[in-house]
Amino acid sequence: MNRLPNGQLQSLIAGLCGLMLLCAAPWLHAQAAPVRYAAIAFHDVVDRAEDLDADAITSDRLVAFLDWLQGNGWHPISLDDIAKAQAGDKPLPAKPILLTFDDGYASLYSRVYPLALAYRFPIVAALTGAWMEGPPDALVHYGDETVPRSHFITWDQARAMQASGLVEFASHSYNLHTSLPANPQGNPLPAASTLVMAADGSIETSEQQYARVFADLQRSRASMQKELGRVPRALVWPFGRYNANGDQAARAAGFRFALTLQPTLAALDNPLHIARFWPSHNPTLADLVATISAPPRPSPARRLVCVNPAQLWDPDPAVFDVQLGHAIERIRVLGATTAVVQTLDADRDAAKPAAAWFPAPGLPMRANALTRIAWQLRTRAGVQVVARMPYDALASAGLNPAQIEAVFASAGAQLPWDGLLLEGGDSVASQRAFMAAQASSPELQRIWLAAANADVGQPTDNPELVLYSPTQMGALLARQGALSSAQAARIGLWLEGGQALSAQALGAATREFQRRGGTAIGWCPDEALLDQPNAAQAAPAISAATFPVRF
Repeated sequence: MNRLPNGQLQSLIAGLCGLMLLCAAPWLHAQAAPVRYAAIAFHDVVDRAEDLDADAITSDRLVAFLDWLQGNGWHPISLDDIAKAQAGDKPLPAKPILLTFDDGYASLYSRVYPLALAYRFPIVAALTGAWMEGPPDALVHYGDETVPRSHFITWDQARAMQASGLVEFASHSYNLHTSLPANPQGNPLPAASTLVMAADGSIETSEQQYARVFADLQRSRASMQKELGRVPRALVWPFGRYNANGDQAARAAGFRFALTLQPTLAALDNPLHIARFWPSHNPTLADLVATISAPPRPSPARRLVCVNPAQLWDPDPAVFDVQLGHAIERIRVLGATTAVVQTLDADRDAAKPAAAWFPAPGLPMRANALTRIAWQLRTRAGVQVVARMPYDALASAGLNPAQIEAVFASAGAQLPWDGLLLEGGDSVASQRAFMAAQASSPELQRIWLAAANADVGQPTDNPELVLYSPTQMGALLARQGALSSAQAARIGLWLEGGQALSAQALGAATREFQRRGGTAIGWCPDEALLDQPNAAQAAPAISAATFPVRF
């Protein structure tokens, strides 16, 4: 058999690639898969079920989990193991898992430490400096509660655990494990990731927030060096929340590792963003095993419902709260997974300039309401919260690209979003605007709402989700009959018109789209206070509600 010279073979393959669109095939450009490992964030450990809170686990279930790890080939690893593997000195063992315990509860010494000694498992324990101070009978401000200092370990106990060589202590900040007011309604948001609003209504600048977080991290490191004789190399973000300022402050303070609460596997090459699963509600062994063995992916059934602040806002705080609460309960009944919140006042006269629902440079503000709406949706409705950022509408309002990027950056810095929905977003200008927001909030997801004239297909920059109109989706389905599983994971159907759909119409569209392989569907408008579509009637066909532990 005659063989072509290598050069001619490569040319032939390149030509075939051009004809058959195979140039990105993995056998042509083989790349090593990133090395990943599991990390899990436990909190308190109690002996009795009646002593549980939302984040605690009972001793018997923790022991069962550790037994299972030991008997099934899992290898608990330390930060040293991660550092050596990252440097190429020693690879991670098979089935690696990082065991972490947050907050420094007294159970860390009385229950977790004896188990670490018995199993010879290394752990990382995170301490909040302000909670470690004072005598045992002192009071500590813990979340929304005031608890005795004795709820937490002492420095003497920490020193004893550290001396074992099995426990490494990380900073949980000095006093960022708290919430601070972030809007005129006084809603508290995580201190490390929010711009604080002062009593006079002024909002902390990005530079001021960086300085505040950096000073706190330095104080934490100094306190731990004084008490433990060493500076912590790892930072565990309180609530798992941080932004670009915090990221930069952690690096500047000298941390080599930073741990979050992203529910996915951790990547060896990203030590300053170590993802961790967060078990809660006393998970069973089966729950824990399933999570680390086959990490959960986003729900295959995604339901995106529009939220219009104009329907909910009222200058009377009591009325605003009632209306927001009604919308939250309705979203729970609908079984939605994602709330898509409008950032501009869509109800204003078209002749008037666009107004924002948050302080945005270059725009008038209808009311500073988005922070409260977004945080309440996330914490009470249990949904992801996505900001609808209409690039074209901002351009029509007279803002130039640089000004629009400033609006996006302001939204990313101020508001607790999980992602942004970009309208007609497959353009260089809108992508730059998204990057401006992501620079302030590094973990933002991007959803693309395709323009009416867009070709149906994946955009070149590969967002998390692409939403197409019924006409666009119909053209795609006419060509191929149904969505493949790969397409269903990345593209969805977006229903939008002048008035809300009926429950029957929304249910029928959902069932038909699912029959054709689709899993993600969203609709707008949604009349929260008028209950249109009727939530109870629509839910049996559209609900994607699940009630998992927080992995």
